[in-house]
Amino acid sequence: MYSSKRLKEFDVLVKKLREKKIYVVVLQDSETPHTPDSIFPNNWISFHHKKMILYPMLAENRRLERQKLWVELLKQTFSISKVKDFSPEESKGKFLEGTGSLVLDRKNKIAYANLSSRTDAMLCSSGAMK
Repeated sequence: MYSSKRLKEFDVLVKKLREKKIYVVVLQDSETPHTPDSIFPNNWISFHHKKMILYPMLAENRRLERQKLWVELLKQTFSISKVKDFSPEESKGKFLEGTGSLVLDRKNKIAYANLSSRTDAMLCSSGAMK
């Protein structure tokens, strides 16, 4: 599933966060379908106060990471009141891969992006972060 190096890195990070009394939710992925990057969900989802944003992914195996059960669990766990779901844009060939495409300046409420096959200009200007 994941390389031992990735898992070790992940486990160390979780331990360090928990040592600092930071609440960490770990969702266990399955062997199938093959989603080798699911250990890094920051490309298909982000959180902004009581809001969740779901991003459209270029790579088909990354789309499989976005499980409805997990989205519902996260909504309930963190009392998410609003979800902006841009994933239907995948069927139109438009993508905006979260932190794979964006650099988020949360303090100044600015998102920076470099346009590419993974970053659609129209989605960037759609007000995804509002």
